[in-house]
Amino acid sequence: MKVEKIAFEDVRYNPELEGFEASVKVREGFLSFIYPVTVRAPLNAEFETITRSLKVKALSLHKTENVALRSLRQQVQQISALAA
Repeated sequence: MKVEKIAFEDVRYNPELEGFEASVKVREGFLSFIYPVTVRAPLNAEFETITRSLKVKALSLHKTENVALRSLRQQVQQISALAA
């Protein structure tokens, strides 16, 4: 399937790891996959650089067959009462 959307949740700096960590949500159709991702970068790194690195790492995890660090959520379609 094709990746439709990528969203970042809880982006934060971790001084112990000297980098940023986030939960990155990758949406494919009605499924959302959430990956915990960490990238090393200084606290004063540009936000665009940080998000690009987080995105690349999450997409790399998404393409692998190893699903150990993946959370899966299925989107629920809303059906209006008028359609029934």
